[in-house]
Amino acid sequence: MKKLTLFFLTLLIIFSNSCITFYRVEKTNSQVLNSYKTKDQVLHNFGVPAHKRGEGTYSEWTYDFGSTNVSRSSANAYDNYYGGVSASGTTVNETYSRYLKFTFNGNNVTKWDCQGVDYTKRVVDKKKTRRRHIITASITGTICAIYLILNALLYK
Repeated sequence: MKKLTLFFLTLLIIFSNSCITFYRVEKTNSQVLNSYKTKDQVLHNFGVPAHKRGEGTYSEWTYDFGSTNVSRSSANAYDNYYGGVSASGTTVNETYSRYLKFTFNGNNVTKWDCQGVDYTKRVVDKKKTRRRHIITASITGTICAIYLILNALLYK
């Protein structure tokens, strides 16, 4: 029974740690959005904008991604004059728009603005992930070996 417990404990450790993957940033959000230089590039990558506004050679395209609700709570507890504890708390609900906006002068992008969207390009850090898996396997093997040795010595 004890060997069966050790087996399942080992499987649990291995499976729970094998799901961990590390990522590294290849391009930041700013680097990605700064790479769009023309209307054609923006149109090709993001499609038709939800809103277009123009004045002379300047135009502004807005891509609307809806809104997000954010709820934050805080609590305060303090001793009152009579030796008791009083508590109070507040919850703040906020809604903010998620959008991406490009401003053009003629056909060229002059600036961009975004809120609630992130185009950061992340890639798997294979070296760090592999190192984590090797360490996990080593620790699991060591724990199993110690358990088996102690089990053999204590239950002769």
